[in-house]
Amino acid sequence: MGMGTAEQPVIIGAKTPTWGGIRLISTNTGSTLQYVRIYAATAGLVAAESDLTVEDCLFAHNRIGIHLLNSAPLLTGCIFQENLVYGVKEDNGATPTVIDCSFIRNTIDYYEDLLGIIRIEQLNELDSNQENTVVR
Repeated sequence: MGMGTAEQPVIIGAKTPTWGGIRLISTNTGSTLQYVRIYAATAGLVAAESDLTVEDCLFAHNRIGIHLLNSAPLLTGCIFQENLVYGVKEDNGATPTVIDCSFIRNTIDYYEDLLGIIRIEQLNELDSNQENTVVR
């Protein structure tokens, strides 16, 4: 899918006005988005019915960093920075695993499908989530 490297990440939207973002619907298990930086989108990434891996990505200055719908992705090592509404938003039974991600000055860092707005400490207590941090 989208693969950059630490030295040469894929950069999307950095020099454009607001755009819709990336939409992934019913992707194959095993699909990966790695070392991608997504800026200035309505929703940086929308994953619907997609159990992909999102690794070492940056979602910054979007309205929503990632919006998950009925999906169970693995989010690891990602940074959600200064997104206008949500860093991560779950809906329709989404159950992501979130590991070692940083949430930096988002209006709302995390919206869990059943619990609503939760603190990152609460996120780390759910299922296999761990080592997530918030920076103010």
